[in-house]
Amino acid sequence: MKYKSAQENVINSKGVIVLMLIGAVLIFTGIIKGSQIFLIIGGLTYLPMLIRKSAYIDEKGLVIVTNYRLFKRYKTWTFDDIDEIKCSEVSFGGECLLNFKKIKEESEHIFENEDAHIILELAKEKNYAITIK
Repeated sequence: MKYKSAQENVINSKGVIVLMLIGAVLIFTGIIKGSQIFLIIGGLTYLPMLIRKSAYIDEKGLVIVTNYRLFKRYKTWTFDDIDEIKCSEVSFGGECLLNFKKIKEESEHIFENEDAHIILELAKEKNYAITIK
């Protein structure tokens, strides 16, 4: 069974506007001055707008999916790799923020309350060494 995260990490609208303006200025400067480096950097500022990140929990553990439009990258944290899971209520209610910690990495995802409790039980069942807070 899959428990999908309630959020998808995308750049907010203010961030998109800022990136578009910076990219446009760099590209315009590159055209005016004839500099290829400005054109390249200006084009690269548009790349983050194409990336989408999501996550889900299955029987193996936490799977983080990064969609780069041309290909997808799957990063799996098995329950054996996860050291700690911290659950905290989100202020707008009905959802829970789960903070997964590995040795030096950390990943936060929002899940529905019912799914979060099932995920915590599943994690404890798969790995007794996981610290749940």
